[in-house]
Amino acid sequence: MPSASPPPATPTGYLTAALADAKPAGAPEPAKEEPKPENLVQNPGFETIAGNLPKMWQVRTYSGSADHAAVQPGRGGKGYCLMIESKDGSDSSMFLDIPVRKGTRYRLSAWVKTEGLGTRNNGRGAQLNIHALPGQPRTKALKGDNDWTQVDVEFETGGADNIGINCLYGGWGHATGKAYWDDIELIELGPGKGGAAAQGDDPAEIAAANLRKNTTPEQRPKSPSPTPTDLEQNPQNRYTVATVAYRSPVETINATSRKPTRSSRSAVEGPVRQQELKPVPS
Repeated sequence: MPSASPPPATPTGYLTAALADAKPAGAPEPAKEEPKPENLVQNPGFETIAGNLPKMWQVRTYSGSADHAAVQPGRGGKGYCLMIESKDGSDSSMFLDIPVRKGTRYRLSAWVKTEGLGTRNNGRGAQLNIHALPGQPRTKALKGDNDWTQVDVEFETGGADNIGINCLYGGWGHATGKAYWDDIELIELGPGKGGAAAQGDDPAEIAAANLRKNTTPEQRPKSPSPTPTDLEQNPQNRYTVATVAYRSPVETINATSRKPTRSSRSAVEGPVRQQELKPVPS
């Protein structure tokens, strides 16, 4: 009876490792993972807390009264999130100032949840918005009852090198009920598409150029220090009035804010409304 053949040898040691790493000739290289973009928001998940508020974030209430707190659990049942609540109605926020690049495009996003969130007096709901930019770019706003929902907005910085991002409750009016924010993210996308503001032009310089192009010296505003922009401020109510010669001696912008509420915040924060200043074609 013939003897049985011995079993084939099993590779061991370095030979096993070499065979494991071997791949067929011509096999494609595995795709390399792109590095994750840097999130420019500090304490984006509200995990670092001082008392009952997230560090580095600040409360700003425009009208009404609201409670602000870092609460558990956050999105996914883990950690913390930011909560803003009002029983009687409020236009309020927690905000963070962030340095940015001029003439650059960014995406701002967050996860938002609401519980019984109502609005009044033209309030929008729970959202994100951005200060220091024309039009105050903002995400969609949530009302009523919503589980964690991602919201985002893309924008260009124009001539700004610093912006304020708001976890905004109410917005241009009041909200009631509870709203939550978590995992705030600000990502740089690349160069902006251009345009006067995106190129970093100063709105006052644009106004001055418009004035010189379309008026004679006799037609220009007279003041102790001649300038295309005449500003008056009443310190009691913080009204701001800006009159800028624009395109012709007759056409002017009268950007008059009302009280420093959310609806007029852009006028209060800057004496010249940048979105209304456009260079005159040569």
